[in-house]
Amino acid sequence: MKVIKMLNPNIEYRSDPKFTTGTIGDFFRIRLNKKNLALANLLARMQMNATASFPSISQQQEVLSKFYDMSFEVVPQIMGPEIIMSYVANFVEPVEVLDPEYTYKNIYKTFEKMAHHPLINEEILELSKKQLEDEYREVMEGPSSYALDKFFKIWYQDRPDYEDTFMGDINLIKDLTLKEVLTFSRSIRIAPDAKLGVMKSANSIEMLVRKNNNLDFAGIIRAFDMDEIVNIPAGPQEGIYEEENHGNLQAQVYLGYGYREGRDEKFIHVKDIETEYQKRLVGLILSEYLAGDQSSKLFTSIREELGAAYQVNANSYHRNSLFLINTGIDPDQIDEVIKIIKDEVEKVKKGDIDIDLLKKSKKSLINFRLIAQDRENWQLANLLRQEMFSGYGRIDDDYMDVIKDINPKMLADFANDLFLKESYVLK
Repeated sequence: MKVIKMLNPNIEYRSDPKFTTGTIGDFFRIRLNKKNLALANLLARMQMNATASFPSISQQQEVLSKFYDMSFEVVPQIMGPEIIMSYVANFVEPVEVLDPEYTYKNIYKTFEKMAHHPLINEEILELSKKQLEDEYREVMEGPSSYALDKFFKIWYQDRPDYEDTFMGDINLIKDLTLKEVLTFSRSIRIAPDAKLGVMKSANSIEMLVRKNNNLDFAGIIRAFDMDEIVNIPAGPQEGIYEEENHGNLQAQVYLGYGYREGRDEKFIHVKDIETEYQKRLVGLILSEYLAGDQSSKLFTSIREELGAAYQVNANSYHRNSLFLINTGIDPDQIDEVIKIIKDEVEKVKKGDIDIDLLKKSKKSLINFRLIAQDRENWQLANLLRQEMFSGYGRIDDDYMDVIKDINPKMLADFANDLFLKESYVLK
């Protein structure tokens, strides 16, 4: 597999001849706060609806269809205290199509028009607001979505810039003006920017980018990578309990464990990326061990003790110093399921770990990686991580060995760094 790296450190494309489709992306780093997240989501929706070169939904969709159903997505990704504004296109490789007009040059030009030239007018603004409002209302009707949103608002009650989960504050979005969106769009042009991609011929795209790169996007020459990772601490509060009753047939139970490390700091600055990488993987293993599938500790414990096989999830939000466990349960069994969750976490802290299940959990992550790394979108995301953090690529090459070396003591040490900060129940 060949990697093409231009003189500009923020541009990297990878050749992989086995794919029949390619993917290109443009990524901008922006500071996370409530207003920026609202603006990012609104601008993203506006650009997915229409752009300056294709000024209506039908025109933009017609162009994408003409390019053999090329997809174009704009997604603001939350990564710790930052937003990564991601513009990504997936396309059929030109060699797969007998069409002289379907070339890397035309694919790239079309992507650039959509990614770099938004259409910002009142009509698209109001349409996009309405779409987001309708989508938000629909999602929030689901008890699990409402509960997750409420959980994070409680978790970050002292730092509201980080409380929004998937879209941003819908009330802020509704109040945004055309001028604010235009100003935000212009600010992206100077934000740190990385152009990345995976396709059959990285050389072809490299030459196009070198020739056509918009020099007015000043962020392309700004440092995109960092020599440290900045995480959001869990904060000093603990033992928070909140319950709401909406009359649902199934209760949503969320237990949020925070990391003790740096909990009183404003941010956690991590220089040792290798140790941080290992700690993140230990968190993923613990998630799999506790709630990976029907053989996981929490699933089997709940089934055995409560006579029911409810779905249980565990997620390690490492950049947020949060280990979150949640389940749906009969409202009459809330106290019992909370006790089971706490007891299983305590067992891990004491080193009472099922070795066979730990091995199975490690194997599950390795198998997932083996499957995922042959997908273009995973490779693109991995390129992004390498571009963001100095040394990540070298460390990530040892992924399998790091997973294999994780032992019961490392799992126990990780669990002992956790404290129960928040319990939220929605009936």
